[in-house]
Amino acid sequence: MSEIFSDSVRGNFPKSQDDLSARLKSIERCINNDENLREVNVEFCKRAFRLLADCGLITEENVRFLSYAEACENYDRN
Repeated sequence: MSEIFSDSVRGNFPKSQDDLSARLKSIERCINNDENLREVNVEFCKRAFRLLADCGLITEENVRFLSYAEACENYDRN
């Protein structure tokens, strides 16, 4: 089943820095987890895009950046 994310409906903007930190840690736990890799990757995407949508950050520019592997690799180096 597919899921569509849009920032046109912002349902759960982080209420505090602690809330944001908890959501980011939840997303981070999905990174480089080799167990059940496919399921973890799907969950990572869902959690990350839900946060982006809730914060109004789903833009064409951001989606293009996230789709461009070289940009993502170089971003961490800058």
